[in-house]
Amino acid sequence: MNLPNQLTYKRSLHPGPAVFFYEDAEEKQHPLTIERTKIRGSKSGFAEAYQVKKDKAAESGINISLKPDATTQKLSSGNPHTIDTCYLPPEAETLICKFSLRIVANSLKPDTCSDAECCNSLTHFTALYKKAGGYFELAERYAKNILSGAWLWRNRDTAAFEITVETSEGNTYTLPNAHLQFPDIPWKKDAAKILKGLTTEVETALASSRYYWSAEITARLKPGFCAEIFPSQCFTDQSDSDASKVLATINYQGTQTACMTADKVNAAIQLVDNWY
Repeated sequence: MNLPNQLTYKRSLHPGPAVFFYEDAEEKQHPLTIERTKIRGSKSGFAEAYQVKKDKAAESGINISLKPDATTQKLSSGNPHTIDTCYLPPEAETLICKFSLRIVANSLKPDTCSDAECCNSLTHFTALYKKAGGYFELAERYAKNILSGAWLWRNRDTAAFEITVETSEGNTYTLPNAHLQFPDIPWKKDAAKILKGLTTEVETALASSRYYWSAEITARLKPGFCAEIFPSQCFTDQSDSDASKVLATINYQGTQTACMTADKVNAAIQLVDNWY
């Protein structure tokens, strides 16, 4: 089989952004806002204590010397900059993070292929992969990442949290102690039963064309009092914002609330390539 000039696939996983909000003691939901603040950071570079001395030889790339030029003012002065921060308010009882996921069977055949023989070979290979149970293995790894809260990234480091998955098939999978489950260890008892049920649905969605499957995934976390939350960090040009660190937000009930971007959620779900 020769490689074609054009060969593309469409992705199968389509998650949305994971939105943060919190509940108070009366279980009323509120957006989790971002605060902009100025901090006095420390200087970590050694160059502040040296003066670069260039001679004629240095201009040709031969030699550059560093001359000590330390002063009390240079070494003790701060490094002020503006950043975004995100903390739970004092009245918060529960942190909630929620996103939606849609799976389409786009891996069954190429989306674009300039060579008919290559397209047929890849489609046949996919059929053999499906027959050998490859999609079940892949679906189980995706399901583990969803149920274990891998998509929470640093926010996963809490005392306890619960994951609930509501699927378009009308099923609800709730894992009460999701913080005790990890993708790289075997799941037992009730957790294994929940994992198998979600895996079966994800496998069907990955391997069946003209089949619609979606789910809403919700995490309920119990961080500490006024704990720091870690949304996605936006890539911004310094000229676009006066802050050196800008956190991602989305409109929720008329207020900008913290979120993790869909790309970051998708990257966590697809952390499955560890069998090599």
